[in-house]
Amino acid sequence: MAAINFVPIFYTVFLFIFCLTAIVTLGGILKWKAFNKIHDKYLKVLFTALLIELVGAVMLTYQSLPPIQGYEVTEYRWLNDYVDYEDAWISWLSDSQRQCLTHNNPSDGSEASVACKEITTELAAIRKSVKRTGKGDVLLVKDKSTGRYRGLVQYTFPDAGAPISMEVLDGKKTKEGLNLTFLQSIRIVDLQKGTAVRRSVTLKIEFTKESDSEAFKGFLFHSRAKTDSGKPLLIANSRLIRVSH
Repeated sequence: MAAINFVPIFYTVFLFIFCLTAIVTLGGILKWKAFNKIHDKYLKVLFTALLIELVGAVMLTYQSLPPIQGYEVTEYRWLNDYVDYEDAWISWLSDSQRQCLTHNNPSDGSEASVACKEITTELAAIRKSVKRTGKGDVLLVKDKSTGRYRGLVQYTFPDAGAPISMEVLDGKKTKEGLNLTFLQSIRIVDLQKGTAVRRSVTLKIEFTKESDSEAFKGFLFHSRAKTDSGKPLLIANSRLIRVSH
């Protein structure tokens, strides 16, 4: 009796579940007729499941690829110890933005209400992250012909139960260590009433190699906010620890 090849069956089932989750989640977000009664609590679960499926599929596929001539792949553990930067961030806001934190804001979909929702969502994310640690796995691919890096990241924020996918857009080795540019994808943040989606941002970190170790240290700054003196606002102390060669 011929052996059954379960691999195609597995991928078919996975693809079906992924597509079904994507359709239902998108329908709930856009409030399509068939899905407009989905509660925010269940929509969050569906969105989280979709992210896990997507991140898992990308990372497993990437790790299963055979070695490519001319490229060097290295795996790192990424840790971000978030500092308490809430007061400094609030100080950076404009007067109208700070009013969003102390008033009952409209939810009528107007430009003002959308802007305030972004502010209150970011504040919620800050409060859930300060003095806690975010953790991720980084796969860096070095193009030996150019010396530049690109890569993929699976990262879990302190306030999140599920990881998000990120991308290393560019990177290069320096005399002191390693400079990387990350693209952070959208993510869901829990609010007191329901959930909200934070937009994607680009982050740049200059890592310095620690002496006598396979680790790098650096500083993670806010993508937009500045201190009162005009310097980038520090949000986390960052470490990149090499786990494979």
